[in-house]
Amino acid sequence: NDQKMFLLLLTISLWIVPATGIPSAYACQTTLEQDTYVWCDTNRTIPERAAALVAAMTVAEKINTILHDVAPSTRLNIPVYSMFGIESLHGVRLWPERCPFPHKCTTIFPAASASGRSFNRSLWQSIGNAMALEGRVLFNLGISNSITMRGPQLNMQRDPRWGRNSNSPSEDPYHIAMYGRGIVKGMQGDDPTNRITAAEMKHYTAYGVETNRFGFRGYVSLYDMIDTYMKPMRLLLPSNVSSYMCAYDAINDIPSCAHHWLNQLVTRDIYGFTGVIESDQGALKNMQSHFNFTSDGNHTAQSAMNGTVDRDINGDNIYETYLNQSFQSGLVTEQQLTASAYRLLEHRFRLKLFDPYEGQDYTQGEYIDPASVNKPASQQLALEAAQQSHVLVKNDNNLLPLSVAEIGKVAVIGPSANITDLFLGDYRPAPCPGLTGPAPNSTQCLPTVLEKLQDWLGSSVVGYAPGCLDGPPCTKTDVPNATSVAEGADLIIMVLGEKSTDNSDYGDTGREGTDRLAVTLPGLQSELVQAILALDKPVVAIVVSGGSVSADELAGAKNTAVIYAGYAGDGAQDALMQIIFGEVSPTARLPFTVYPNSWQNNTEMTDMSMQAGSGRTYRYLKVAPTYRFGFGLSYTHFNLSPLNIESSIADSDVCTTREAGAVSIAQVCSNLSNVGTRSSGAVVLMYIQPQQLDKPFRVMPAMQLYDFARINFINQGSTVEICSTICNTDASFVNPDNGAREVLAGSYSVVFDNGQEKESTQRVQLVVKSSDAKVVQTVPEMPGNNIPT
Repeated sequence: NDQKMFLLLLTISLWIVPATGIPSAYACQTTLEQDTYVWCDTNRTIPERAAALVAAMTVAEKINTILHDVAPSTRLNIPVYSMFGIESLHGVRLWPERCPFPHKCTTIFPAASASGRSFNRSLWQSIGNAMALEGRVLFNLGISNSITMRGPQLNMQRDPRWGRNSNSPSEDPYHIAMYGRGIVKGMQGDDPTNRITAAEMKHYTAYGVETNRFGFRGYVSLYDMIDTYMKPMRLLLPSNVSSYMCAYDAINDIPSCAHHWLNQLVTRDIYGFTGVIESDQGALKNMQSHFNFTSDGNHTAQSAMNGTVDRDINGDNIYETYLNQSFQSGLVTEQQLTASAYRLLEHRFRLKLFDPYEGQDYTQGEYIDPASVNKPASQQLALEAAQQSHVLVKNDNNLLPLSVAEIGKVAVIGPSANITDLFLGDYRPAPCPGLTGPAPNSTQCLPTVLEKLQDWLGSSVVGYAPGCLDGPPCTKTDVPNATSVAEGADLIIMVLGEKSTDNSDYGDTGREGTDRLAVTLPGLQSELVQAILALDKPVVAIVVSGGSVSADELAGAKNTAVIYAGYAGDGAQDALMQIIFGEVSPTARLPFTVYPNSWQNNTEMTDMSMQAGSGRTYRYLKVAPTYRFGFGLSYTHFNLSPLNIESSIADSDVCTTREAGAVSIAQVCSNLSNVGTRSSGAVVLMYIQPQQLDKPFRVMPAMQLYDFARINFINQGSTVEICSTICNTDASFVNPDNGAREVLAGSYSVVFDNGQEKESTQRVQLVVKSSDAKVVQTVPEMPGNNIPT
């Protein structure tokens, strides 16, 4: 019956694919077209072909190319291709009714904030590649109408209260960019003329407030724009990302999607971005309705074109309704229409949508096989990624790992212990199998933490109490019942923290459209924690988080272990159990700073300054963190040897991959030794820290990440050498007076940090000579109102 239903639904779903079996988005499929049209000639370069096609178009056809879901030209046989794309932040997001397979649909990988904890470049690329495979299969079979993948999201975790921290990999711009490079390279492949899929980075830029986000005005200094908010894009561009989405916000009163300085003068002209810009849904309408930036639809279309926005997302309809009128009235030029049409068509050429379908690399074999969707290799990859997504930050008396044979009686306490979709995050695929269902929101096929603990421990689990009457928001508690259950146990396992899903609004736990109210545990969870800790029993606390969650009460408690568990997708539950019971040693590191509870008292959520209040991120923090960026414990122990620095063996090739024009100035090496009791993976982060500079700027970060290394396995008693090349641009900093990036002469410390508590860092002095000081990059004056200095 399942097979019959599968074939029936697959037949129904193929409505997008014509009788030839070729998806309808392909052009140049007939011999007549190939012999007639220059742009169908595969011996020509992609720029030549795209330019030839645009040159053959009328103005109306150029406008049609820009509009959503409109055939650019029936005269020239150019069909519709949906740039609306597929949400692909951590899995190809299709609902079950559009996924006619006799098994679970697409793989759910860890959300970016969880995956970022791995500091694993090759893992990120593998995840991107697995999503690309599934995206291509769905497109080739006609189940999806796009291979433009909406991801990665490279906004930074600026504030723990931001509702979308789970979508972001890190608080550090370099780390964010390296995550983005991995995902983009995996999604697109190595050949820019033959992409598997096309990645779309979002949301550009300075986006970090959900509450009232459609009209949020962020006031951002030129320094913070260049040093923080635009840096991930600048470092991402060697990956040749296909497109990006402009954000909802207005920067110094100029909407991001209308920001000519941001999108054209800097990102295109200086950074070298040549791809497509698409608006976020409603962002163009918001120019008029929320920001009063434009007076009518015609001027809104003009402003968006001046911001070099090539496509307004489905549902905005500004271009559909007003672009032609704007052109006819002289507000938009044909040159602008030509440029946008060219970029959109080049996007399609690089996906080989103008090449013969048969025989392409990505239109045969596994790319047309339904069994490639959520295949065993992808499931295993999701599990491995989840194993690298849970961070052990506290382990008093080696409380973890637990021994099933010696554990005694266990009580499970907490509002998140018995929730099926706890680890999915938002923007995720449907988690459960089903040919005619379940509904997209169903997660009933998934186990809870409580059920997994019962599977591992059996009758040792003597009781469970949520402690909160309304789940993770915890606006009402039932502390007496929770303490009553816990009193009879030898060990207490608490499951706490945030909850962000597509299913419902969990208020204080954060999600798209809703910021958290505080940096601390949501609602009254802290009250519950304090009551359980007062019982003076061993406690293992699992803090589920999409970003930084402060928990002073846990950090200061005795005889506790604390795991910051990420929204780790399909493999989350199994990976967590494997870590708790010692089958896997934790190797993840925090991609954010865990602040003390008091940090929020003088740090305003809507203040976009990185230096305001108590300072944001490890680069500008003015108070001692509870747990530092990059921190994470293991079940073994690693020692770093003193650093050795050499200038004569520096590798310039490494620098050119890091940033165009960069040159090497030194190589630093250290030996990392596993001196503990078991084998494990490890992560080492590399920082450059200004010390005595000849001419320091008035605003500078305390230190900045410039490289990192992950070693997936080091045997007990073994040593590996870790080397890192330092480039001149690693010692470049932003001049707050003009936004220029300059290599500054003077002395620096190069710091290697393996993330642990003791003997975790080594440092060595680096001297940049005055002859090596230089201006690396300049930017024009930034426009806007009330620009901070």
